[in-house]
This record gives sequence, structure tokens and C-alpha cells, in this order.
Amino acid sequence: MEKRKEDKVKELREIFSKVKGFYFCNFEGIKAPDFTELRSQARKEGVEIKVVKNRLALRAFEKDENLETLKGFFRGPTALIFSKEDSITPARLIKEAQERVPIKVKGAYIEGELFPGERFNFLATLPQKEVLYGKILSSLLSPIYGLTSLLTSKIMELLYILELKSKEEK
Repeated sequence: MEKRKEDKVKELREIFSKVKGFYFCNFEGIKAPDFTELRSQARKEGVEIKVVKNRLALRAFEKDENLETLKGFFRGPTALIFSKEDSITPARLIKEAQERVPIKVKGAYIEGELFPGERFNFLATLPQKEVLYGKILSSLLSPIYGLTSLLTSKIMELLYILELKSKEEK
């Protein structure tokens, strides 16, 4: 393999190692100005779009246990859409873009898990990790908050009763 191609494969491996998830998309039928606009919107949201040569991308995955399944994602024009921050923001961007341009999701590779294109709508509706963590934390803290409110109110009632008692004694 020539040096330029080896460098591309190395670059792709580096990208794959740094992101938690990416989406394999077919961008066939999207006009150049629309694709440029999509890239611009992606940059604003911290999402990258990389058009890849299928053979080179597959070489970058050659040691992956899911290689056979991945081969199906690398047919026809392929763009990888990913974010270094999280794996759900690109899905939302793609979902919004689908209203304007004919971008098709072939599949997704999220935190070591492969998803076929048919599961894309499910992925696009997932909340980001931080939101999920917030909801879980809120659920865990809710009973504690309720208990502290109850105890505080009972203490306030006790103080009120003691204050009334002390006024009666005077």
C-alpha cells in the first residue's frame, strides 16, 4: 500500500479510537451546496463529517471483531458522521438534516455496539448521557428530598408546639 493510503488508514484508526460512536451515511443525491451547508451546521454543533474511501476505512477496522458486519456499511458513497463529545448529537443532526436532504443512515457504531440503519430513529431519540445522568440522579435524590422535607416540617411543628407551651407557662 502506498504511503498516502497508509496515512489515511492511520488517520481513520486514530479517529475511531477517539470517538465513542459514529454513523455510516450514504450521501448520494445531496447537492454540493446542501452538503456544504450540512458540514457547516455540523461544525457548529461539534460534529465532524468525513467522506471516506470504503476500502481504506475497512482496513482501519481490519482488527475489529465486527468486521464482517461493518463490510455491509461500506457499500456505495460513505460519510462517517461523529462527535468527540458524545454519540447522540450526530444522530440529532442527521435527523434534522433528513428533513432537507436525502441522507440515508446505513448503520451506527456506538460504544462498541453495532446498530443497523433501521435502528437509527431509536438512536436519534435517546437523550445525551449527561441528561440521562441528571435524570437518574434526580430519581435517586427525590426520596431523600421528600424525607428531608418531611423531617423538617415535623421539626418545625415541634418547635411551634414548644413555643406555644412556653408562652402558656408565662
